[in-house]
Amino acid sequence: MLEQLDQEIADREQHFSFDPNEVYYYNAQRSQPLILSLQKRYDNFDTKHIYELFQKHLGVWDIKDVRFNTTFGTWHVVAFVDTADHTYVYRQTLDLPEPESYMLMEQELADKFKSIGIGSVDILAFGAEEGYEWQIMEVLPGENVKEFKWTQEEYDIITFQIGRIAAMQYHLPMQWWGRIVKVDGQLQWYQKTHYDHFTAYLDYDFGVMKLSQLLTEADIAVLKEHLMGERVKEVFANTQSYLIDNDLPDHNVRFDKDTLRVLAIYDLESAVVYDPICELGSLPTWTFPYPKKQKLIEWFRSYIKTAGLEDKVDLSHFEEKIALYFLRTILWKMPMAIKGKKLSSKHIRLFREAIADNKLNIELNPEAVKILVGDR
Repeated sequence: MLEQLDQEIADREQHFSFDPNEVYYYNAQRSQPLILSLQKRYDNFDTKHIYELFQKHLGVWDIKDVRFNTTFGTWHVVAFVDTADHTYVYRQTLDLPEPESYMLMEQELADKFKSIGIGSVDILAFGAEEGYEWQIMEVLPGENVKEFKWTQEEYDIITFQIGRIAAMQYHLPMQWWGRIVKVDGQLQWYQKTHYDHFTAYLDYDFGVMKLSQLLTEADIAVLKEHLMGERVKEVFANTQSYLIDNDLPDHNVRFDKDTLRVLAIYDLESAVVYDPICELGSLPTWTFPYPKKQKLIEWFRSYIKTAGLEDKVDLSHFEEKIALYFLRTILWKMPMAIKGKKLSSKHIRLFREAIADNKLNIELNPEAVKILVGDR
């Protein structure tokens, strides 16, 4: 079944461009060969040009060591570059069919988050060479949230701040929707409506789920009506667009271990012009040491109230929107995991939770689950 599935996915992918500006989630909606190759991006990576770029753009000649960090939740090559008295972060794309434009405008996005009090990266130099894009940045202060051992009480303090950061994005109103592009030196947005972005590449994701035999045509018809029908347009009819990070799991957050204060968010290649409520639907699909969904919602709404935003932002159909975003998120995560040979029992659990939250009655094919998940 698995070899046949790979061939069927390859055949289907010929009909999709995977244009990074058209997709719903940049790191997921990529071709299967690219996903598999990026899993091996550190194998035999040549560091020679790192030395050349540091010399050319920073005048740094005394590099002592280049240390790869494979724990980052990104498809980039990431390395800590040590000199005698300083450490930098080097970040680079690899094997992409099209340039990753976000690498060249990420500081502008980071500065927008900083303007409302959300810490982010300081990029010292960036550019595009033949076949790849790169950045040299300062090491962010503090510790990575994912790598710390937490008590629930401590972790709740972090969750409070993440819920607050998600709501603070209401201070970044934008126009249009979706992935961000730069035209004539100005940031612009690719999609015209919320519906355009919400449904972007959804047909592709359904196709992978069907080819994997996890869902039947009847199941997909139900999901299409639920996620692409008139009700979705009604639910989001008054939703306004804002710049959102769109990627706030623990591995993208830095904090001070003494004060437990969140210091910065980073890896902004998934940022979009969208709806801050989306963060409440997508965040619970990541891995956390303690449950946080309800606390995120509670503290998201608390910030809106204390900031005096209740009459200024659209919170209609609040719970329904969260459920829809939750389901939309797991429907890009599962196809990505299928193509990357990493579908796990966690994906199955999250899919079932999303189906229940959306009050649907759909079951995954148990035989397909057994084959695709194995012992993961």
